[in-house]
Amino acid sequence: MNRIVFLFPGQGSQYPGMGKDLHENHATAGLVSAPKEIREALERQVSAPVLWSASMRRLIDDGFTTFVEVGPGKVLKGLMREIAKNAMAYNVENTGTLSKFLAANKAHSA
Repeated sequence: MNRIVFLFPGQGSQYPGMGKDLHENHATAGLVSAPKEIREALERQVSAPVLWSASMRRLIDDGFTTFVEVGPGKVLKGLMREIAKNAMAYNVENTGTLSKFLAANKAHSA
């Protein structure tokens, strides 16, 4: 089964070199689901560097194979290609790129 991750870059807060910062840092690479853990993780997230690479490797280790960057730009897609060359990475920023992703995912899942 094809497991998909949707990645949302911080719109409006982009600056040159920010992809490198995301790639090198991220507050937690673990998965959190309990409300208390989520609140604590969000507090750390806004006040500490992030562990982007470790977070993506964790998702890969958990069986995710497809990564979709939603929004303008392809920074996260490019970082995924550096982290896991075999991962399927897409950018969806309009109806045209959404159609391409849906067609590729359908073909990949078949």
